[in-house]
Amino acid sequence: MTQSDNKEKVPKKRFIDRYNTLLDKSKIYIILFWVALLVVGVIFGPSLFSSTEVFFEPPETSESMQAQLILETEFPNFANDTSLIILVKSIDNESVLTAEIQNFNYELNNTLYTYENDDLMKALLSYYFFDALHQEDTAKMFVSEDARTTMFVIMYNNLGEESEDAFIEYIKEEIAVNKPDETRFEVYLTGMAIIYDDMFESATEDLSRIDLIVIPIALVVLAIVLKRLRLMLIPILAIAISAFTSFAILYGLTFVLPIISFAPSIVMTLTIALAIDYALFLLTRYREELDKEKSPKEAINTMTEHAGHTILISGITLTICFLGLMFFPVTIIATLGISAGITVIITLLTNLTLTPALLLTFKKFFANNNFEKKISKKFLSKRKNKKSIPIPGRVTIEEKRKYELDKQNRSIWTKISKFSQKRAIPIIIIVGIVAVPVSLQVLDMDLSLDINLALPSQSEAVDSYQMLVESFPGGQLERHYIILETGEVNGLKNASFFSQSQELILNLTQRTLVGNESFTSISYASEMAIPWFMAVYWISNPEIDQNAMMYNQIWNEYTNEDNSTTILDIITPFDPYGSEEETWVEETRVILKDFEEKTGYKVHLAGKPVQQIDALNSVFNLFPIMIVTILVIVYIFIAIMFKSVFIPLRLILTIGLTMSWIFGLAVLVFEYDFFDWVAPEIMGNVSALYWLIPVLSFTIVLGLGLDYDIFLLSRISEYRKNAFTDKASIQKGVYKTGGIITAAGVIMAIAFSGLMISSLVVMKQLGFILCFAVLVDTFVIRTILVPAIMSIADKWNWWPAKLPIPTKD
Repeated sequence: MTQSDNKEKVPKKRFIDRYNTLLDKSKIYIILFWVALLVVGVIFGPSLFSSTEVFFEPPETSESMQAQLILETEFPNFANDTSLIILVKSIDNESVLTAEIQNFNYELNNTLYTYENDDLMKALLSYYFFDALHQEDTAKMFVSEDARTTMFVIMYNNLGEESEDAFIEYIKEEIAVNKPDETRFEVYLTGMAIIYDDMFESATEDLSRIDLIVIPIALVVLAIVLKRLRLMLIPILAIAISAFTSFAILYGLTFVLPIISFAPSIVMTLTIALAIDYALFLLTRYREELDKEKSPKEAINTMTEHAGHTILISGITLTICFLGLMFFPVTIIATLGISAGITVIITLLTNLTLTPALLLTFKKFFANNNFEKKISKKFLSKRKNKKSIPIPGRVTIEEKRKYELDKQNRSIWTKISKFSQKRAIPIIIIVGIVAVPVSLQVLDMDLSLDINLALPSQSEAVDSYQMLVESFPGGQLERHYIILETGEVNGLKNASFFSQSQELILNLTQRTLVGNESFTSISYASEMAIPWFMAVYWISNPEIDQNAMMYNQIWNEYTNEDNSTTILDIITPFDPYGSEEETWVEETRVILKDFEEKTGYKVHLAGKPVQQIDALNSVFNLFPIMIVTILVIVYIFIAIMFKSVFIPLRLILTIGLTMSWIFGLAVLVFEYDFFDWVAPEIMGNVSALYWLIPVLSFTIVLGLGLDYDIFLLSRISEYRKNAFTDKASIQKGVYKTGGIITAAGVIMAIAFSGLMISSLVVMKQLGFILCFAVLVDTFVIRTILVPAIMSIADKWNWWPAKLPIPTKD
């Protein structure tokens, strides 16, 4: 027998033991690392707010992006073309067409055409511009029907954000200097660039309100649950580090990827919710182990082994859910998933490393509980005098065990779990009766592209935009273009093309919402068809009169170099980001397809609003696939973690119930206005859900539902592995986690409720869905329904895992 055979076999160290040893050795370095990241985050993180984007593009293979590519290649002026609109409104009932407004037009014209950047300014279009050209019909389009409002359209090339911002500021200054009498006229400036700036400012203000209102309330709830004031320093530091680090990382990503404008609000909300929830799970277990008179180090080891394992599973599952958005072909939605995924990862790593490192470094400080003990002793002494209840710590171990058992039996959570187990089938039936009618409302869900749902409710630029849409053709700010490719050099210079293009315009005016006044092209302008012989005459005699000069200008702008391709410029009478847009695009594409088959031309519909439609369609074509993919991944992951076939299936079904229930409720609130009388400002005066809401809320609700379910299941599983019966494991698991899950749910709901005070309706809708989803999941699904289902499943909950034979009850 060799010497090595005589040695005792040393048991192999578990991963968690090695992890705890590493944490103990590296605790100082871990703290310094996160503090350094906090400093970097504070320096660079705030830059994220000015680097986000509002507009999002569909996949490059979509029809609208193919059209945009042709537009940029053949007609770069139109591709970079954008506009600002000045509205002048008469305060009383007099006409706005006065000598004073005419002088304002001339002053504005001189100001704009003397701007230092010659390549930026294109044209100032107004009533007076077309009136001077004797284009009376076109001029009337720049005055409202009641003649109380007129608009000045400033057409310019978008040469970059910096030059655009400088140009807008220049216009504002000139308007302030030259604006007409304030007692008679009101002047407004609007445009998509200004509206986007207002959205950024609104997002920053919303975030400030969320921080000021939500964080203090959430921390108060956490302090009540933890009952150790010193421990509160850890989640406060974790929130700061997680938020600023996430912002800094996302700011770095803005150099290569577009990040949507409301991503910072979602990141901050997730950070508050998850950082406090994870701190709650970890620190309540740490406190629980200290109360068992374990040493601080033993308490930390147990905390990381059990609570740390739970939040690790939860964080990984959440990350899977969010990163599922990466598979969407719409870049800005994919990056929103990346933003949320990065937030979860940073928050998870902070809590798994920094929290135990701080507890290990400052053992005595965080373990010291003298102040709380004094309060607890006074409270327990009063209860002892009144009810003769023994005080833990002053009795024998056996008496203390009996006290804890008695405390468990008297707990509201034990009573609820017992009730759920005894009345399992009736509870499942009642929940179904209540949930199903509401859930069925999902079938009537109406999703809208209406940009007003994503705009701040209080903004001068947005109010001006609404005034514009109400008084003038809504398509002034975002135009549509139909690109006609003949495929032949000089293919535009013939009577056949002119008659065919005019027939196309006639079909569009007869079968869609656009009218004669909407079109400008080489064959149609000022609500009139232009005969080919007249076009030839004007082209041959470009300086014969004003009409010839204007037509040649149109020809040069609206045709490519070899005269094979032209565009139809369309100003829609409706809001291009309103409810009519999707219907119009669908109907127009049908007409264009028929025109292609008839003429052999290639026809494309271009414009940013059309790209939005294609983005929406591409998202919802892939949405079912994404749902199935994420659910399959989650099922496999949870099945491996718990070694069970039934648990992940039951988990997905209960979360699905929560989702359908809440989405049905959202339809009742935002489409049918059931609860507008309760809080009209929060519910929003809308009749549809913004189209991004299902995509965003699905992943978040799924992730958070898994979060609480995993926390409960982990504790139940822990007791079952310690040979408790299934019934006892469920009761003890609910007893130990009921208060924590409830507190976590309340904190999460508080965090998400901050979105409902946003000035953006889309954020209000998202906040409503997330807030009530968390509350339903916390108080109904996790507390009542899950114990009921698990009690019926009994031993099949854990199949095919091999667990100890039950010996404890």
